[in-house]
Amino acid sequence: MSGGIRVSLSRNRLIIQDRLYVGFDTEYKTIDSQTNGLLCYTTASVSESLLKIRSSKIDFSLKDGRVYLPKTTGLITIGVSLIRFLRGKKDFELEKLKVLLDGEVCLEKLVLFNDDIVYKQKAFDANEIHTSFHDVKSDVSRYSLVKILETVFEIHKVDSGSKTSFFSEYTQKLKPLYRPECYLIAHFTTADVSLLADFHEMKNKFSVLNKSFLTLDKTLSFNRWRVHLRDSSLLSPAGMSLKAIGCLYPSLPLEKVELTPHQLNNMDQLYDSNRMLFKTYAIQDSKIVL
Repeated sequence: MSGGIRVSLSRNRLIIQDRLYVGFDTEYKTIDSQTNGLLCYTTASVSESLLKIRSSKIDFSLKDGRVYLPKTTGLITIGVSLIRFLRGKKDFELEKLKVLLDGEVCLEKLVLFNDDIVYKQKAFDANEIHTSFHDVKSDVSRYSLVKILETVFEIHKVDSGSKTSFFSEYTQKLKPLYRPECYLIAHFTTADVSLLADFHEMKNKFSVLNKSFLTLDKTLSFNRWRVHLRDSSLLSPAGMSLKAIGCLYPSLPLEKVELTPHQLNNMDQLYDSNRMLFKTYAIQDSKIVL
């Protein structure tokens, strides 16, 4: 029996993914070529839930001499379906769930290349973005990866010990796998990540791509959540500034707040003289990143 058949016999076809997307940004005063005076950090975040129903298609092969050749027969498919039924896998209930979810106007349906089906809440709008501003000028130790995650989890009322989700009411009796994930996004992560108070503890967990810190082959873990670090400069057309990224979405109020060259070069003075403008500028940057 091939590994593909063994997987098909036992795997849970239903997965719930709660996701948090977090844009974060820092504002600082450049003191010299190697030192920055951190003033604040900001976050902008949204949450969504996804439900994946894995395909019942069987991925398997049988050995013919030294070569594994794909073999597909109706008898094998029927046999696997029967064994799954006897094991209480509730595949028939999943078919009824598909019909139910297809009728929900608040959901989008995506069919992936491998015939897996993903249901997700429809795209968020600007009113669903949660923002936060954190003054750390007097205590830069409050800017850490753990603090960012704690802040966002509190905003979204995430309980690390719960498995509640938008889709929970649909799947109470089906025992889905639960895979919560958080995506942290900054623009040119080199600056924002290197200022973290816990950077030296975390740096070996990051990968480097085009001089940006990311999590590629590694993921971070916070409570029960998998945490991914991404850089918006690598997700946008090459060389695109934050201002240009904001202009890509005319339907959302994401225009970058304009400051004079003097203000940009002296953010500490703006912090002292016009705190409202300073906060507006800083929060908008994290929203554009998101």
